[in-house]
Parts: sequence; C-alpha cells; structure tokens
Amino acid sequence: IALSRWSMRVAAILALVPLVYFVFDMLENAAVAGLLRAGAEGITPEAVAQASFFTRWKFHFVNAALVILALSWSARGVAWLRRTGSR
Repeated sequence: IALSRWSMRVAAILALVPLVYFVFDMLENAAVAGLLRAGAEGITPEAVAQASFFTRWKFHFVNAALVILALSWSARGVAWLRRTGSR
C-alpha cells in the first residue's frame, strides 16, 4: 500500500526480491536433496559448498525483503503523520 504512490516500475522491481528468494530456496532444497541422496560416503565438499552458497543468498534476499518492508512501513507512517498534521 505504501508503494502505491511510486512508479509501477519500482514496485515491479521490488516484487522481484521475493521471487529471487523463492528461486534460491528451491535451489537450496535441490542441493540438500542431492546431499541426502548421496549419503554420508557420497557427500563432497563442493556439494556442501553449493548448498551453503544457495542458503546464504536466500537469506540475503530475506534481509532485503525485510528492509523493503520496514522502509515501506516507515513511508506509510510518515504519510499518515503528514495527513493528520502530527510531527
């Protein structure tokens, strides 16, 4: 709602954040499934590093989504304060 005053292009770009999070989450799930299928003797450091890479990037996008949420709530709060005349 707070982004409704902004350009639709900005909103579309910001909407990509949860989409990219979803992609990294699915890649992480696939990597972990591969580790589980490989069993204890089939796990390689490279496979673990790949799963870790996807996990780290997934959480970078969670953090980005939380920052966007906080900024949009802040913008909404500022807009509300201006409408009500409070400062």
